[in-house]
Amino acid sequence: MGVLIATDITDASALLAGALSPVVVIPVYNAYEDVVRCLESVVTHTSSSAAILIVDDGGSDRRTARLLETHGEQIPHTVVVLEHDQNQGYVRSCNDAFRVTAGRDVVIVNSDVVVGAEWLDRLTAAALSSDSVATATTLTNHGTIVSVPYRNHPVRTLPDHLTPEQAARRVAAGSRMMRPEIPTGIGHCLYVKRAVVDLIGTFDETFSPGYGEEVDFCQRAVAHGFRHVVADDVFTFHRGGGTFGLLPEARQRRALHDEIVHQRYPWYTDWVAHTASDRASSLADALSLARRALLGLTVGVDALCLGPELTGTQLNTIESVRALAARPEIARLVVFVPENIGRYALEVLADLSNVETISVSRLDAVGEGIVDVLYRPYQVREPVELEFLHRAGDRFVVNQLDTIAYENPAYFHDTATWSRYRDLTRLTLELASGVAFPSAYSRESCLRLNLARHGQPSAVVSSGTAQVLAARSAPIDTAQEIRPGFLLGIGTSYLHKNRQFTLQVWAELRRRGWGGQLIFAGPTPPFGNSLAAEAEFLLGIPDLRPDVIDVGGVTEEQKLWLYEGAAMVLYPSTTEGFGLVPFEAAQHGVPTLSTRRGSLDEVLPADIPALDGFDVGAAADQAWKLLHDRTAARALSDALAARAVEFTWAQTAQRLVGLFEAALAQPRGRILELEGEGGRSISATAPQHRPELKSGARRLEHTVQAVIDRPGLKRALSPDGSRRQAAARGMIEFARRRLH
Repeated sequence: MGVLIATDITDASALLAGALSPVVVIPVYNAYEDVVRCLESVVTHTSSSAAILIVDDGGSDRRTARLLETHGEQIPHTVVVLEHDQNQGYVRSCNDAFRVTAGRDVVIVNSDVVVGAEWLDRLTAAALSSDSVATATTLTNHGTIVSVPYRNHPVRTLPDHLTPEQAARRVAAGSRMMRPEIPTGIGHCLYVKRAVVDLIGTFDETFSPGYGEEVDFCQRAVAHGFRHVVADDVFTFHRGGGTFGLLPEARQRRALHDEIVHQRYPWYTDWVAHTASDRASSLADALSLARRALLGLTVGVDALCLGPELTGTQLNTIESVRALAARPEIARLVVFVPENIGRYALEVLADLSNVETISVSRLDAVGEGIVDVLYRPYQVREPVELEFLHRAGDRFVVNQLDTIAYENPAYFHDTATWSRYRDLTRLTLELASGVAFPSAYSRESCLRLNLARHGQPSAVVSSGTAQVLAARSAPIDTAQEIRPGFLLGIGTSYLHKNRQFTLQVWAELRRRGWGGQLIFAGPTPPFGNSLAAEAEFLLGIPDLRPDVIDVGGVTEEQKLWLYEGAAMVLYPSTTEGFGLVPFEAAQHGVPTLSTRRGSLDEVLPADIPALDGFDVGAAADQAWKLLHDRTAARALSDALAARAVEFTWAQTAQRLVGLFEAALAQPRGRILELEGEGGRSISATAPQHRPELKSGARRLEHTVQAVIDRPGLKRALSPDGSRRQAAARGMIEFARRRLH
């Protein structure tokens, strides 16, 4: 179509008389390499019906003019070049463009910007989405508060060798077109409504030659009731610094213009700061979507339980990490580990080359928004843990294993401690963007208790039953000899595990002539345990007492040794969130006689023998058959082993990824606090927002953290699950209430 040259505003206006709205404006001053890339991208990705106005601001480099003269006929657009005979500066160049395009909206594109497919149509749609919109800004790699993929951190390159066009397509495909509001339009690529220009005027030339003019213009628009939005489905590459660079005079001018803005609009600085830091805004969501479009999904796993000892919680966590590391949807997997990480975990993580580990000494020192979604495979026990989850992930997902402790005050030192636990559970589930449950029963329990938030993403994510970690059996050193062929009761000695019932069934078996021992294995909680009931029963059977051996908590290697020597497992639990023991035993050929209560009815095979109630005689009849009928025992263990195959870690990871994606589709939310059961408010507050502690409180917190940071000292002073730990926690809570 050819390039048309104008030397004044009148001529340029006449040449653009038939142009449609909006007109694309490219202010140019030297920078040939940037200009030619910008112009080529605009011509390639913009409908030929759109007119282009180039304001050539008197630069000494005339290569752009020669290029247009040589290749202008090949450009299908109407292209008008307004030539300044001397440099006027960016602000005056834009104002000339406003005058030339009277009656039409304009899109100002910096000469160091590269646009992608559909950019103008999408940007126009955002600008015209409401008559209250004054300007619309594109996302970019280098654009202060609209920078992606690194929020608030402009960079001059694209990740993974993406081209600007590829980046634009990815961002457009991943956007939800929320069109979030921002305090000011950003000048790299800015759609400006003509109605606003007509009302409040053009850029203030006080800000010549440039910097701060868009802010001033946008704040005047705000004062007149207009808004500024982000076209969050448009990404434009911005090299950055192409107009003014970092020369000393540019820095001085920037400081001067910032001061003018502050004097005129005292709200602006705080508004921008809040917008930049607000993690629950539509802007934050839009930036997160664009980041994932460019970088892929980043998942974190709270694996801070991976200390020296290996128990079921650690096994579940490390296998979750291993399974997630195999998911192709996850571009980056970050695992938060303790400083005293166990050797078993180090060995597994060393084999996972695509896993990044972050060692954590203090939870409150971990930064914000490190991962897109942070997963905790076990329940939250302390407020600082919840604060960490809320801070380190844009979203967090927690595995709510069960509601046993939530519903049972017997498992706590006192009512106040139980209430604090219930409050923390409620707050965790309110703040969580998604909740995983090991069984449908566990999820239904939360619904029954009104713990699940309406519309909150959730999924039944059962654990894998296969023991993937290689573990050699290790014998247990006890004062009494353990003879093979014993009855095994395994699990923490909580009352709902019904170990006293196991004792009664075993005693009945002995009365009938069976000669095997009873071995109990599992830690003892400080409250709500069955030790008194067991002792009371044992006092009545002194002749059998020597054959009852409680080995306490065991390692995975010792557990394997117990399974190798057991004739049968008795598992008369009242309730379970999942119920792993029968499957574990079956993997070693050991039959388990279990109840079908809680989740067990859901996960166990439908046609296996099970405890129908708590009738000692009936249970002894069933146990006797399994102990003496090898065919029946093998059939039971085979049925359990066959069912166990259905619960794989690969399935666990697949369901988790689906839950992560659903969680990321939800707004982050702005829950600040809830009313606790004791009438006090409960909240998860970022550490920097906490009030300054008194000196006594500071000393207390430093002492507590010093012990936490020294696992050996902590175990010596207050072993996990011990009465000393419960007493220490009670004293610390009392001191906190007095000192804070």
